Amino acid sequence: WLTLSEVGVVGAKLLYPNGSIQHAGVMVMPGLFTPEHLFHGLRNDEPGYQWLPHRLRNVSAVTGACVLTRTALFHEVGGFDEEHLPVQFNDIDYCLRVIARGLRIVYEPAAALYHRTSASRAGQYDYREVMHFLAKYRDLVDPYVSPHVEPLSMLTAMPVLKRGS
Repeated sequence: WLTLSEVGVVGAKLLYPNGSIQHAGVMVMPGLFTPEHLFHGLRNDEPGYQWLPHRLRNVSAVTGACVLTRTALFHEVGGFDEEHLPVQFNDIDYCLRVIARGLRIVYEPAAALYHRTSASRAGQYDYREVMHFLAKYRDLVDPYVSPHVEPLSMLTAMPVLKRGS
């Protein structure tokens, strides 16, 4: 996918050691406190909503735990923001800056790996990073999530429509 000039980042499906999904793309919505991994915790043998955990698709971001991008592009957009986001959300921020350059972020479920999420971080959580990210992207609306769906329900096997939709 990275050989296509319009693609800037490709991310893999990540599974927990028990086989459930840890990452199947990332959703960034103003109604959420922080970006969330889609279908997190869903068993890998479950279809999920419209088979999305198992389908190649465009997403707003992928986790940096396993990401493919061009070195030149990485440097061109400033790489990871080590000053404001040294631990959290630097991968999501990078993807959103790549999208701002007019390139796509692709989730490739055929590339599936086992991953222990944040094992190297030892539980670090910095509210300054959270607040910086939220301030920077407070008006962002994820184009890959329907405005008619309750955002948090996209983390489950069956999204729920908002009332009145």
